[in-house]
Amino acid sequence: MSANDWFTTRILVVDDNDRVRDAMCMRVGLSCESYVVRGARNGAEALRLLDEEGFDVVLCDLVLSGEPDGAATTVAIRERHPGTRVVVFTGNETGERKIEVLKAGAFSYLAKPINHEELLHSIETIDSIRRTERLGQVFKTLARISHELQTILDSDLLPRRIVDAACELGYRRTRLYLYDAEANTLVGKASCGMGDDAGFEGFTVPLGANPLIAEIFRAHRPTVWNKRRILERYGADAAEPWMTRLGLAELTWIDVPLLAGHERIGTLAFDNGHDRKEHRYADEDLEVLDVFAGMAAHAVSNAQAYEKEALANASLSSILRDAPDAVVTTGLDGLVTFVSPSGERVIGHPADKMVGQPVYRFYTDPERSPDAGLRIARGLMSRLRKEGTVANLRLDLLPASGPPRPVMVSASLLHDDAGEAIGTLGIVKDVSALDAQSEQYRTVLEGFGYGTLVVSKRGNVQFVNRKALRLLKRAREDTVGRRFADMVLPAQRREVADACRRVVAGDGEEALDFSLLRGDASRLSISARLTPVRSQRGASGVAVALYDKGELSALIQSGRLMALGQMVAGIAHEINNPLNNMVVAVREMAARLDNEGTLSPKNRQYVEMIERNGGRIQGIVGQLRDFARPALFERVPLAVNQVIDDALAFFRSRFRHHDVEILTELAQDLPPVAGDANRLQQVLVNLIVNAEDAMEGQSEEKRLTIASRRRGERVEIDVCDTGCGIPDEIAEAIFDPFFTTKPPNQGTGLGLSISKSIMDLHEGEIRASRAGGGRGACFTLTLPAAGGDETQEGSTT
Repeated sequence: MSANDWFTTRILVVDDNDRVRDAMCMRVGLSCESYVVRGARNGAEALRLLDEEGFDVVLCDLVLSGEPDGAATTVAIRERHPGTRVVVFTGNETGERKIEVLKAGAFSYLAKPINHEELLHSIETIDSIRRTERLGQVFKTLARISHELQTILDSDLLPRRIVDAACELGYRRTRLYLYDAEANTLVGKASCGMGDDAGFEGFTVPLGANPLIAEIFRAHRPTVWNKRRILERYGADAAEPWMTRLGLAELTWIDVPLLAGHERIGTLAFDNGHDRKEHRYADEDLEVLDVFAGMAAHAVSNAQAYEKEALANASLSSILRDAPDAVVTTGLDGLVTFVSPSGERVIGHPADKMVGQPVYRFYTDPERSPDAGLRIARGLMSRLRKEGTVANLRLDLLPASGPPRPVMVSASLLHDDAGEAIGTLGIVKDVSALDAQSEQYRTVLEGFGYGTLVVSKRGNVQFVNRKALRLLKRAREDTVGRRFADMVLPAQRREVADACRRVVAGDGEEALDFSLLRGDASRLSISARLTPVRSQRGASGVAVALYDKGELSALIQSGRLMALGQMVAGIAHEINNPLNNMVVAVREMAARLDNEGTLSPKNRQYVEMIERNGGRIQGIVGQLRDFARPALFERVPLAVNQVIDDALAFFRSRFRHHDVEILTELAQDLPPVAGDANRLQQVLVNLIVNAEDAMEGQSEEKRLTIASRRRGERVEIDVCDTGCGIPDEIAEAIFDPFFTTKPPNQGTGLGLSISKSIMDLHEGEIRASRAGGGRGACFTLTLPAAGGDETQEGSTT
């Protein structure tokens, strides 16, 4: 069906009387400009013209000369052209004749002389029926086209199908433009019937070119345009040159907007070319094209949305595939509905196996409590319903195999278009590597010999090491999370807070002295150094290094001891030279007097005493020199029992004068150990001195027990005393540098720390425990055997 068909009604007048036929043709033709009227002299000519040209209405005289007559002609028309309506007229009217004609298929029956108004009414009635039928056919075609257009989601193929569909509806020339909002321009996408259709694609019509284009684009209903109307409203400049380019200079066309909601996304333009350029368009044209344009706009909008969604989905799939974090969605029933590909790596289950499972099955706690998953899931959903989102929640997930995995979860509720919650969205981050790195940093910080705290910008303690806890005399849970200023003497809090703010703001360092309020209500004077904790966004907090002023004094004393050691080494050298000369001189004098026969027995005893005590002094000086300045570490096979005997040589005489009993229990089957004798002696000397100090002044029995034994491929040495022992509350601290229980200025707190370092150097261990019997302390040294089957003799005294 074409636009022209709405107004053109083709009528054939059949009558063998030329005068009557011509008069009827003239009167009918003049009654309406859309009527096209032809005449036929008899039934045979009428049937031939119908076959060749086709007519909508036939006005046929019932009495025709020749064959077929009017009745037979009517029957033939109805059989060969069922869509054509026949109006029969005759001068011999009878009731039976009328019934016969109507049964033959005539639409209506008119008596001669014909009433012209009645004839025109019959034609208008037929035309109305024909239009209704044509509309039904058109909308049936539109329904099929609509279904086809909605199935095309390729935005490159869709424009061609739209213009082809317009041609199916009978509009011979169709053009489709889409709007480019960025350029404010209509861009030609596809056309049909334009001759050079390929040249239309990419044809642009800027909306600012002239007022006509802007008005056409602003219209939200189909509009009929032609050159005459354009010239009357906008002048010649508005019509050129684009009308000539598209062949519209002599045509009337319909412009129909493509609307997606209230937004115009393009334009469809229709005309029927030059062969019907004078024919007008009817309201039905505008209605049909409006419906068609609506379907086309919906299809274009769907294709564009699908293309955007496909692109977004492709981007999202790429992001989800490559993202280090897992994305998980669930319904409100707690069943998993989606898991990104990274879920298997982060959570430890295949993504497709998780879908449909209750999410609580994947939650656990470090103890793997039976109800942990359900409890955690309920708590998380409760928080989501109250708060809408949960950020950076630490959880443990249970993988298909292996221990629980630490993760960081951020979650939010999912809502539909109406704002109703329909599920949850979670981002799951694997923090095992971060935890491992944090643990490394924590281990380093815990090993510092000074107290260390990390304080946030808001002033809360985020981290504290063991040394700081001992300085503060507080438990970790009573420290982390608290305001650091609350642990400072009230009079000094403002000064400390201002210093922290300056460090964060200026990214510099500061040192200051203040007093801490300890957990037992005592005060501790400290020196502190404040350093900014830096991140990519700048300083995020302050690292506070705490130094006990008493320990600083001990450190200074340690420095003095080091200097004293160097001085002892120098003095030993100065003593050793004259001592050697004296011993040599006494020996030569004794030899000369003996040769002369003048060396009396008494003088011989004096010479021997001088030689013996001189040798003893030389031995002591040598030991002092070696102790103060040990040689470089050299790992050689050593007999453990010999090292023990050499260390005890310093103390046997002194212990006898202090009523300390020395008991050795040395095993006889010990393999040699690889190490440095001087350094191992230093460890034993430190432990023996500590034992002596621990037993000093007590009235009970004083006993030092040193034992050695073999345990597998290792050798163990015990150094035990009957002194005051080690209180439980300081057991972990005794190996820290500068830790001491001795009165001020009587100990440096370095002995056990140095001993532990020496044992580490030997790949060994040192540990402390209570001595057997409940009195005293016992230190156990463990050293790896050097290999071989050699054993050393042992003794029990």
